[in-house]
Amino acid sequence: MTPITVEHVEGEDKVSADFTITHYKLDETQYPLPRNIIGLCAKASIAELITGRYLKTKTLENNAIDGHYHIVLVEGPLLDDGVNEQRDGFDKIPLDDGSADLFGGMQVTFEDIFSVLDDKVQELITPPDWSRDTIVNDVAQDFGVSEEMLSYSNTRVKFGDTPNEVAKRVLTNLQEQVVNETSSLSAMKEAIKELAPDSDDFRRKIDDLSWEYASSLKTIDMANLSQLVVRRSALIDVLDLAVNEGLNVQTELPDGQRRKNEALIHSIFFPMRKDSEEVSDHDVWLLSEEYHYYNYIASDMPLNQIKWDNGQNLFEADVDEAVGELLTRIGDENGGCRPDIALFHEEGSVVIVEFKAPGVSLDEHDNDLMEYATLLAAKSNGRLKKFYGYLIGDTINTIRLRGYNRLPGENGFFSTDDVKEPKSQATLGQLYSELLFYGDVVERARKRIGVYRDRLKLPPL
Repeated sequence: MTPITVEHVEGEDKVSADFTITHYKLDETQYPLPRNIIGLCAKASIAELITGRYLKTKTLENNAIDGHYHIVLVEGPLLDDGVNEQRDGFDKIPLDDGSADLFGGMQVTFEDIFSVLDDKVQELITPPDWSRDTIVNDVAQDFGVSEEMLSYSNTRVKFGDTPNEVAKRVLTNLQEQVVNETSSLSAMKEAIKELAPDSDDFRRKIDDLSWEYASSLKTIDMANLSQLVVRRSALIDVLDLAVNEGLNVQTELPDGQRRKNEALIHSIFFPMRKDSEEVSDHDVWLLSEEYHYYNYIASDMPLNQIKWDNGQNLFEADVDEAVGELLTRIGDENGGCRPDIALFHEEGSVVIVEFKAPGVSLDEHDNDLMEYATLLAAKSNGRLKKFYGYLIGDTINTIRLRGYNRLPGENGFFSTDDVKEPKSQATLGQLYSELLFYGDVVERARKRIGVYRDRLKLPPL
């Protein structure tokens, strides 16, 4: 038997009630019971079963747990006095503070009782080999709910919980918090400004912020789609702030430290010096939705290790030396690096993305994309034929541009050209390239996500 004391506190006043918990753990081979029993007792008999509060499914309730059946009985003078005449419930004990006024006077409620009882009962029935971490990992994998979100929403994970139940509790708890905190949207905007795109936990924080906001929606069934839309909206806001040097990491610099605007913008699309073998998540959808379906993505990584669908190397062994020579020749300040971001599709398509620092005029590098495409086509033994190139910055001297046309309704330019072998002039493939302002990328993405926000009737952030 385990004694417990439950208190009810109102200001400086409090009342208490004593209870005892009796636990029987019975070997299933000797006591083949039909089910586990957890009950509130009054006057030496069970007045109310509460098994379902702790064993969430009938399978758990009706079967032995780790080879044992459990009988847990809760007794106390308050239960004896509070039981109804039929002895099948406790009509004389208030459920919570809200109903306590109907009973007159200050007294212990069931809310108070369960706040103490729940932990004690869980300790008794939880098998020693049960792993909370397994459930937490499943919730993160299936629903994008992180450990931090569990903590933030005060959501406990208990034996018998399923990932689906935990995710719903997180969203419900967060919804209540958002309703109670009328400044939540303002707080989210401030939190977005605090994000550092080149930090290791940047994408997790974006996910968490979007879940917190999505939890305020009335229809839980829409939460997954809503979270995606809200996440992308938040990411666009991060990009917009980064482009305009509005992130705190850009404005609150220690003395003597240079801004790293280009690197931050790069990291929003994909982490620098990583590939999709190390990082599965990316946000190149900011340029085009279809790029989500490319097989491999690399950022400033050696190209000679990329495998094709038959396991062979995609490029000739000297491809990285050739890229290095190219970059040195065109005077790139990062002369030892590969393309900022390159995506490859098994059908022979390549996306090349180059970011230029603020103030670097794109017209000075408008041939870079063609040189990259020519080199990659020549070094791929004919596997790569279709190239999409993006050169992104904030300055263009249009007088110096040749062979580019203005994009309809935008400030950028586009071109479609054959990729030719330099000596023989044989056609190796085709390159569609765009010279874009950072602001155009933001507006394109905002327009695309705006369609979904309108359909979901999401308020503006």
